[in-house]
Amino acid sequence: MEQRSDRTMRKSSLRTAFTLIELLTVIAITAILMTIIVLPIFQSFNMTRAAQAYSDAQDKARSLIEKIQREFNNGAFVRDNTGLKGSMAILVPTSPGGTYGPSVIETIPYAKVDIVKPAEGEPDPANPGQFTNPDLPIYDAAGNIIGYKVDPSLHSPKGQVVLPVAQSSTIVRYFIGLRDPFSPYNNPYDGFLMARSGGRDNLFVLYRAEVPIYVWSNAQNRYVVNTDFFEPDPADPTGNTALVDDRYFFMAHVDSTGAALAGAADQAKSDRIGRWQHRAVIQTEVSRYDMIQPIYDKASRLVTHDLRGDDSDPNAPLLKDRPRLLSLIQFKPTRVNGEIAEAKMAVRLGEEMENAKETGPDVLLTKMGAWVSTTIRAYPSGWQHDIAGSDMYLIQRLDPTDGHVKIFEYDPASAVADNMSGVPIFDVTIYNNQLALLSANPALPGPFSAAVLPGAVGSQLTRDLFMAFLPDTGLGKIVASFGIDSVKNAGALPVGVAIDQPVVDTGPAQSPLNDSGVGAVYSGAGYQINHCFNRVWNDPTYVGLRPDKIHRFIDLRTTPQLDGAVSPLHPTLGFGRTKIVPGSEVVIGPDQSPGANFGNPVRYTRTTRTPGPNQYKINYVDLPEPDYTLYGLTAPPAVYDPADFTSAVFQARFKVGYVQLNSDPNVPLPAGNFKVYYRFQFTGGMSAGSASAIVAGGAKQDAFAVDYDTRQLMSVQLTIRNYPQSDLPNPQTVTLSATAKVRNYLR
Repeated sequence: MEQRSDRTMRKSSLRTAFTLIELLTVIAITAILMTIIVLPIFQSFNMTRAAQAYSDAQDKARSLIEKIQREFNNGAFVRDNTGLKGSMAILVPTSPGGTYGPSVIETIPYAKVDIVKPAEGEPDPANPGQFTNPDLPIYDAAGNIIGYKVDPSLHSPKGQVVLPVAQSSTIVRYFIGLRDPFSPYNNPYDGFLMARSGGRDNLFVLYRAEVPIYVWSNAQNRYVVNTDFFEPDPADPTGNTALVDDRYFFMAHVDSTGAALAGAADQAKSDRIGRWQHRAVIQTEVSRYDMIQPIYDKASRLVTHDLRGDDSDPNAPLLKDRPRLLSLIQFKPTRVNGEIAEAKMAVRLGEEMENAKETGPDVLLTKMGAWVSTTIRAYPSGWQHDIAGSDMYLIQRLDPTDGHVKIFEYDPASAVADNMSGVPIFDVTIYNNQLALLSANPALPGPFSAAVLPGAVGSQLTRDLFMAFLPDTGLGKIVASFGIDSVKNAGALPVGVAIDQPVVDTGPAQSPLNDSGVGAVYSGAGYQINHCFNRVWNDPTYVGLRPDKIHRFIDLRTTPQLDGAVSPLHPTLGFGRTKIVPGSEVVIGPDQSPGANFGNPVRYTRTTRTPGPNQYKINYVDLPEPDYTLYGLTAPPAVYDPADFTSAVFQARFKVGYVQLNSDPNVPLPAGNFKVYYRFQFTGGMSAGSASAIVAGGAKQDAFAVDYDTRQLMSVQLTIRNYPQSDLPNPQTVTLSATAKVRNYLR
């Protein structure tokens, strides 16, 4: 019985076991179930990480752009960052055709900006490069504050803003650069410029650094270049100017031109980069945030490449190895198009003038300053866009042929855009260059004379339309007047003469009673004030003009400069629109008052009535001309004639630049000469001299329309690309844009 029972039990046990097929089936089913259950969990982890990355990117973008806005708002100035000035040179791998290659230098624009802070507190002169902290006072025994402690943690002055607001030498610099500038770029995530990998990333991040450009030197007793962060500009032989706009400043082993460095120079550059790295604070994140974006084809995922722009490499045109990149932080001046500049003209009591409607402002202002990329269009009085011959205007723009800023006369009938055509008539760049050189070499031509181009004097029509004006890009204004001393021929002035200006001889101190005036000229070379007056007074033809219609006068139109240069007011060799800036003249002549100073130079006083001793009356603009027959004179010739009395003497009193002097026939002017300084302008109402260039009925005043980028109102576009901690290949991206006004900007 017992044996039977054992066999029965063994058979029963065998029946309850699993076969191999059953086990395999169960494993397969379990694997399928686990896949169905676990994969969604993993995917949910990825989605969660992606959502976290997107949320982090949003938070970072919002907080960062608000911070940058505040920096701009509180700044005193924003340095020009257009072109190469705001570019960063970066080293990135190349991948033409999907084949990963060596690294190349690429320049990306608008990736750097320098915000100049307002002056705050004072640096400590006794400790160059260190700054006192107003929160750490030093007390004497009586408890009085006698100074402040040096705070080694400060990198720029701290304290109240110096009022009125002034610029300091400290800048806040935002720029993109590698997290580790001494290691190559490494993006192991997307596979665009290099293969995907598991190594640690070295991406481009956004830095913020606050550094002074200049620091105090006790040894030299002045501010010097802060060589801890900046090289002296090689263009300045004195070494007193910092090379601030160096796009290679954060790239190791190259100089400011991109050339390779070695030895001590290389070590010095590495040390400087190390100081930048130590001073700068990363504003994004140290990992998984990249501030550059390759431009690629979405279908093939291949990066777009451009030809190498390296003139030093003869094979450059054959190498299409520059990956096209986009900076994900861009600091751009805001564009303003077609703003009409507002006229600024001061009118003071005692400066009333005749025919005031023809005068105009010599300064025009826009709403914003800090111009870059500027184009100015000047529509002269009388301009009418729909009438041929009256639709010509002037445009000031960059001439790409030589890089100079010039004024062009533009005729819409040419059917070519005004930014590509026109006759150049005035070179602003030459004017500014000549102005800087003239102090060191007085024998050079005056800046205005040098800047007038041959196209400006080609015809009377061009002379009548001619307008010259200078942009003040920092203050955002147009200056349309020039000092008469800027009109000068090449050559040295006489010994002892510093200013080239009109000078007129009074001639002998003789009245019509003892000088017949025979042989006196009416104007130009050899003109003498007393002698000409005596000739006209004694001429029986003009007896009917005595006494108040015969004047002692200076005609600034025909009076040459001291060196012989022709006045821009000249009736045939000058420009039809030229006027004198009201109140700008300074008339120096011999003292007519009896006493010890008689005959010595004094400054004359302007009057609007008949001038007496030491007085003058002047025409700032042309006056309406009378019917000459009422004075027993024939009409003046159409073209100025220096030998014709009506043209050279009588008509002159209605023209710009006529200076009437004391004309008492019994009291001659003392022997000596008159020197007249004034500023001339081309803006204002329609002038009789320009009647041939325009048609009456158009605009009565000039209009200036300005296109410009203003650094007073900066635009910031920020994109945050955050690679989530997952196996997703694409980053989470958030883009924000904002504008910020530099509120402390002084004009």
